[in-house]
Amino acid sequence: MLGSPQTEKFEIGTAEVRVGPLTAAMKLTQAHSIGLLDKVMVEATVETAQLEGMFPRRRVAEAVIRENLTVTATAREYSRRNLRLALGFGVEAAPPTDLVQAITAVTAPVALTDGGKVTVAASAGFVDGLVVALFPNNAPEKVVLSKVQGAPALNVITLDVDFPITADILATGCTIMAAREVALGGVHGISYFTLQVLQQEFSTGRPKVFVVWKASMSGGLKWDNNATDFAATDLTFSAIVPAESDIGAGGDLEHIAGFVNDYPYGMFLQGGDS
Repeated sequence: MLGSPQTEKFEIGTAEVRVGPLTAAMKLTQAHSIGLLDKVMVEATVETAQLEGMFPRRRVAEAVIRENLTVTATAREYSRRNLRLALGFGVEAAPPTDLVQAITAVTAPVALTDGGKVTVAASAGFVDGLVVALFPNNAPEKVVLSKVQGAPALNVITLDVDFPITADILATGCTIMAAREVALGGVHGISYFTLQVLQQEFSTGRPKVFVVWKASMSGGLKWDNNATDFAATDLTFSAIVPAESDIGAGGDLEHIAGFVNDYPYGMFLQGGDS
């Protein structure tokens, strides 16, 4: 039949994007995923220069002058990890865990503008200088931002005197949380990481994988909040050809050095046509 399909390599379904340190190239797991996505686009572009001659002018030669590879993921999860990626801070070596404790007692200062002390069941992790948020349960609009002053003693956390505590925090049913802040601004260099895009082939159930040895983040953060739909943000990754220092002895990508000459940006794996 005219125009009949030759294979079942049709594209549909969801995908997963994994991001990790360069040392994890070709070794990323689902733990490195950036989470729920609407869609992913992998775009490889080739730019050429053409030579024309004679009369009338005819094209007599063409040469490749530029190759680019970008991955754009429309992400739904505004996790701290994804925010850091979007803002250009890369992947943390040891991301902080969530730290939340119920406040069991409050020692109010003489003046509410002078900080205060809160007692929790377990104060481990609330170290000196930690930025914290205190709020009555189910009342986020009454949040108080503060900072831990000194090491906790007997599960009593002392708050910095430069940050006021409000009367709302003196009531029962309140929580203290490590804020785990993310900087806005202050990016002075480019952060590099390795990247994978995975999808399941609908006709066979086999995995399809894009592997990018080295990538950077471009495009920045878009935080779009509304009351009718869940927000989404585009995370755009640009592929980078590894440097000799990356693939040389002791380099972060030494273990994939043999691939780089044949596959400068990375490779796509899906098996043969069927």
